Amino acid sequence: MPLILVSKLYHEPLSKDVRERYGASNFCLMIPKKYLSDYYMLETGSKVEGEIISVEPSIPELEGLPVSFVLFVQPIGTNDYLYFDENSWRKLVDYGLLPDETVVTVKLVKANGKPIFAKRDVKVDSTWMMI
Repeated sequence: MPLILVSKLYHEPLSKDVRERYGASNFCLMIPKKYLSDYYMLETGSKVEGEIISVEPSIPELEGLPVSFVLFVQPIGTNDYLYFDENSWRKLVDYGLLPDETVVTVKLVKANGKPIFAKRDVKVDSTWMMI
């Protein structure tokens, strides 16, 4: 049973030092804190594992692709960012996923190697949120 996140793809550049430290790309999904960092008491740098369910506009080749994220917990506000890790982004880069134009549905199954929402599915649609 996963946490299912529906989010626009965002381009939120990180400094080179931060990208290298965490192995993160500059592309991310947004998630309300109450579903992940607050709920599971996660910190910036937490590794989140998941699988792509769908991408809009539709790219069937990406369905079922395992992906990993680096969580960036924001000190202020109600949202956090899940940055695709470098290896996951390399798998996606040639598919033309355009920030603010692509919606990604991903099932998040582990955070720091531990199952999340193991007893029931929880769905979060963050496509309406503003940065």
